[in-house]
Amino acid sequence: MAQAVEGSLKRLQTDVIDVYFFHWQGLSTPVAETLKAYSDLLKVGKITSIGASNIDAVQLESALTMAVEAGLPGYQVAQPEYNLFSRASKTC
Repeated sequence: MAQAVEGSLKRLQTDVIDVYFFHWQGLSTPVAETLKAYSDLLKVGKITSIGASNIDAVQLESALTMAVEAGLPGYQVAQPEYNLFSRASKTC
């Protein structure tokens, strides 16, 4: 993840990403590992907050609970799929 962030920073020609969005939960990557990676990026100042999209309410609640229990950062922004093109909300 750190390598992807560095690539984004270089392409965007900036030093920090304001909101780093999580779009899909990899089946082989535990949520705690993802949250730890976000924690590391927050500590070094590469990102200022984290957000989630394309996850349902159960996944979001699970990730937030895990974050609290493990002392890791939780998602601060949720981006539901609902929009003018797709009126049926499938997330959050």
